Amino acid sequence: MRARHSGPPPLQLADSRGLQVGQLVMAIGNPLGLERSVSLGVVSALFRELPTRDGILEGLIQTDAAVNPGHSGGPLLDMDGRVVGINTAMLTPARGIGFAVPAQTASWVAAVLIQHGAVRRPYLGIRARSEELEPALARDAGQPRGVRVVGVEPGTPAAAGGLSGGDLLLAANDARVSTLDDLARVLVLARPASVDVEVFRGGTRRHVVVRPQVQAA
Repeated sequence: MRARHSGPPPLQLADSRGLQVGQLVMAIGNPLGLERSVSLGVVSALFRELPTRDGILEGLIQTDAAVNPGHSGGPLLDMDGRVVGINTAMLTPARGIGFAVPAQTASWVAAVLIQHGAVRRPYLGIRARSEELEPALARDAGQPRGVRVVGVEPGTPAAAGGLSGGDLLLAANDARVSTLDDLARVLVLARPASVDVEVFRGGTRRHVVVRPQVQAA
């Protein structure tokens, strides 16, 4: 006999990398204790950075769908009912400025938390930011975004591998790197002994090998 389901199936986390600015989205949550509230809006921007007391949240989806205290953890849906983000923050006292963690980030982070109980990122020793490339650079690099190395700490795996400030990271172990989240996903999920990093430097592509320092459990 088939088991009967007591309710609707859970929503699946979708790949939100196809989102476009202006696309309709819907936020669901319990704002201010009002359970199962729904608000409608659009994607206002992508790849937003938001400073917090614990660091910088990077690669966020910005939306003007109403997001208030109590929305955090609720889904941000597209018009096909797919979860494209997890509501996570708002700006006060501004109105119409809410943020969601992209679904693909939430997906791999949740998998690691379920398996290991914590996300431990292997250490490279770089300061970096994701960057939208100017059209000419994007054409030469072959992709619209990359990760710009702002600085390299002396005596670190990145320094030993030959990374330099100003380098543009395009791929890691053959996986395209468009955001810091892309780089973190390669490091955390694979925990490779070495990372083959494709770098765009001085108008040319080159490869450097970096051996991350694995954090103790």
